[in-house]
Amino acid sequence: MNLRIFHTPPRAEIGAALEEFEAQFRYPLGGEQSFSISHGRDYITFFAAIGAPTLVVAEHRGRILGTLSAALRALRFPDGEKRTVAYLGDLKIAPSARGGVVLARMMETLHGELAVPANGMAYGVVMDGTGRVPPSYTGRIGVPAFSKTGRLCILKATTSGFANRASTMSEITADEWLRMSDRIVLDGFLPIGGNPLLRSEMTPQFLANESGSTVGRIEDTQRAKRLFISPDHEIRAAHLTGFTFTSAAEGAELFKHAAALCAQRGIPTLFAAVPQSAAHMFRAVLENEIVQFVPATVFGCGFNEDEADWWVDTAEI
Repeated sequence: MNLRIFHTPPRAEIGAALEEFEAQFRYPLGGEQSFSISHGRDYITFFAAIGAPTLVVAEHRGRILGTLSAALRALRFPDGEKRTVAYLGDLKIAPSARGGVVLARMMETLHGELAVPANGMAYGVVMDGTGRVPPSYTGRIGVPAFSKTGRLCILKATTSGFANRASTMSEITADEWLRMSDRIVLDGFLPIGGNPLLRSEMTPQFLANESGSTVGRIEDTQRAKRLFISPDHEIRAAHLTGFTFTSAAEGAELFKHAAALCAQRGIPTLFAAVPQSAAHMFRAVLENEIVQFVPATVFGCGFNEDEADWWVDTAEI
């Protein structure tokens, strides 16, 4: 087995093999439906939009056995300090290679690449209900153990139910969004930086409430990550990202406004993530809306804080 490391898009033939490899993995959508994910043939742009990307590919005799991706990115800690950490994702192992050494070798290789520049800290997001979680396959062969460090709630709105809603929210510029978000005092961990323009086909739309205490942007991932029910049936969705708020009630109002804007654009689904500590208030404000609340867990290594708030963008999950 060979382990190959990429920091830029792989050659066309490798990209085509990765695209074919990825298409075999399907994820539940509810009922009897499922979907597949496509990162495209350059494969690495999704992580380049987050930070400095690394892609590890395991192969044997020209056949891809597994992938594991990461991005080095800035993270603001609860005390306000900013550090470079690694964000991990896109772990896929061919069914025929599970239970062997592929996972351990990929994790060991990625750890060797990123442990020093990431200051020994890494995190990833796992949807609740996933069969294997990081504590079951870390903490061995030179790979540090991952443990729970936070809880999230993923919001998935059917936007047609929000059409024609009146709102006092305003559209702002990217610079205004940055200034306002910097002033919002948050407890917990806040990933910062990245370049949404690398992943978003639509021009990101920045929003704020009148007081500037709640901000966010609407974007998509069409340039870097697409979801398909079938080769001819793509799931169109937008994400409310850069989403921070002083009050969960105000945050829920901005989420409703973003859903209304998506409905006007003909985008049927809107995703956002909020810390678990805010989920109860969001449920209360959105209880009469067509919104699903899906729990997720942040696993990390090198973090001292246990079960802290995390402000994560669904466009990066």
